[in-house]
Amino acid sequence: MCGRSNFCSSGSEVVLTTQEPVSLESTESLAQNVGSASFIATNAELHEVRCCSDVSLPGWTKNFWCDVWTESDFGGDCFEEKDFSSAESICILKNGRLCSKEELEKNCAKGSGCGFDYDFVWSSTPGDPTEMPTVAQSLRPSWVPSFAPTLSIAPSSSSSPTIVEYEFYFALCGRRDRCSEREGSYPVATEHEVRCCAEEKIDKSFKKKANCDVWASSHIDDGKCINEATHQEASISCSNIGARLCTVDELNGDCTSDTGCGFDYDIIWSSNQSFPTETPTVVPSLMPSRVPSFAPTLSISPSSSSSPTIVEYEFYFALCGRRDRCSEREGSYPVATEHEVRCCAEEKIDNSFKKKANCDVWASSYINGKCIKEATHQEASISCSNIGARLCTVDELNGNCTRGTGCGFDNEIIWSSALADPPSNSQSKSKSKSKSKSSKSKSSGSKSQISSGSESKSGSGSGSGSESKSGSGSGSESHDQEEM
Repeated sequence: MCGRSNFCSSGSEVVLTTQEPVSLESTESLAQNVGSASFIATNAELHEVRCCSDVSLPGWTKNFWCDVWTESDFGGDCFEEKDFSSAESICILKNGRLCSKEELEKNCAKGSGCGFDYDFVWSSTPGDPTEMPTVAQSLRPSWVPSFAPTLSIAPSSSSSPTIVEYEFYFALCGRRDRCSEREGSYPVATEHEVRCCAEEKIDKSFKKKANCDVWASSHIDDGKCINEATHQEASISCSNIGARLCTVDELNGDCTSDTGCGFDYDIIWSSNQSFPTETPTVVPSLMPSRVPSFAPTLSISPSSSSSPTIVEYEFYFALCGRRDRCSEREGSYPVATEHEVRCCAEEKIDNSFKKKANCDVWASSYINGKCIKEATHQEASISCSNIGARLCTVDELNGNCTRGTGCGFDNEIIWSSALADPPSNSQSKSKSKSKSKSSKSKSSGSKSQISSGSESKSGSGSGSGSESKSGSGSGSESHDQEEM
């Protein structure tokens, strides 16, 4: 069963239940069948472990809509890739039991740790092989869907980049000097967080700063936080509630700071169009640390031109750090898109590099001891090159040669070294909306999961309380008085 409803990468709620041996081909086919309501696993298969208890136990959590207490993180120990018998024994030793199919379907175990909201976990409910779907599928469907019949995952033989039309808009930090990501000009297909502005107070989530002429909010559509939307999606989201995207001046003036969702530390779409060049100007603007100009004549006011800027882009493949674990799409991305970085090498470079039995290369997620998140393809390639390594090939990523190498990147999209043709417009988003950055929260070596409560970024809810996302400056957002 998915650790949290609709959060696992297969796209369906898949129930992992005990059953007498089923053929490997059958289970592989089931795992790929996104229309399936259940997945019958053999007892020998390996899946993650979450436990339930009918009584309260120290450290265990209980969601208010459920009658059971749950736990995944036992003193910093997360139990991954266990067969059914081992999973059952683990829960018994922890004074609990495996959760039932019904309890997992009700999300009773969600947010209980170890990042298992994105993984399939064992249930105690026996399965019936007659429930298996009968729709014939290939034994091993393509992992990276082709975007055109002739698309190859081999590097392109063309030495010139593909020319794709893109409009560009400014995106700035939700609060001045709090973001680790760069501010500036981004293609409209890139995904960023959304905050809205309006000349009047639309609902109680809108706040107005004393130095600003507009009201601003991060809670859109019944209190939801919109993470990682394209510029068009961001604009439509604000328009749907009678608001608009904020201007560069409004973001620059911190008119949206402290309006919730933890977005003070994220890059926010603005309504101002931009025109990038290949390199920034060396002449600073009036506020050089805020939004660098991309050409000496660049204006931060909206362009009067209605036609998109034509920019040359190369495209490369980016694949999941571990097969079938990502909610984001895999495939072709522009080089300016940002993804996580894992490196490969023919020899062991340092102790962080690991080599799988079925692979010919060593792989690591730690570059000079650091985890590199959200890097462009060029930045990723340089990072690996600087330690004597390289980006991994599609085959190496496809073969799971980098899985389990750290940084929680098994659930993230990783840059490969393989050139690709551009995807269709509908597939050109830089990140999936359903993605949530996983960094385990219950122990230093575990990924965090999106859940109700004290997560730093919320996908829904009122967003009340202190912001908990760390960054430069103070650890919590200041709270201005709401102007009535």
